[in-house]
Amino acid sequence: MAQLKETELSTCARMSSKFEAKARRLDMKHALVALLLVAQASSWAKLELTAENPFTNEVVYVDWSTLQVIGNSRRVWILADWGEPDENGIRFVYGEHEYLCEEGRSRSLTLRFYTEQYVTPVGSQLKPGEWTAPTRYSLAGVVLAAVCGER
Repeated sequence: MAQLKETELSTCARMSSKFEAKARRLDMKHALVALLLVAQASSWAKLELTAENPFTNEVVYVDWSTLQVIGNSRRVWILADWGEPDENGIRFVYGEHEYLCEEGRSRSLTLRFYTEQYVTPVGSQLKPGEWTAPTRYSLAGVVLAAVCGER
């Protein structure tokens, strides 16, 4: 193997240090981009598993970043996953719900229905539903208690 001259060694050392400096700058850029993406994603939605039924695999997530407190009333967006599609192929429902905490009642304001792909809604309900009084241990009752601060 041929021995490298001292000038060749110093050239290799300079190139190596330049490469390391570029690599550090790239790592910092990637770290900054990753940090910005994480910060942005966390501001998009704060979905939290709030209620679940282990027998049917139904789960309900509340998007806490959308919570509005208006006197005794609360409004929040909710994602429900029914675990299995129903007879129409609907598995997910996403919509805004309103809660009257002192009265223990709730209703949907708007709903969007999705199939398993959860890409494009296959249906929607754009007018408020009827007020209901969910039982305490139902999924709707557990969500009502959480939204009204009783969890």
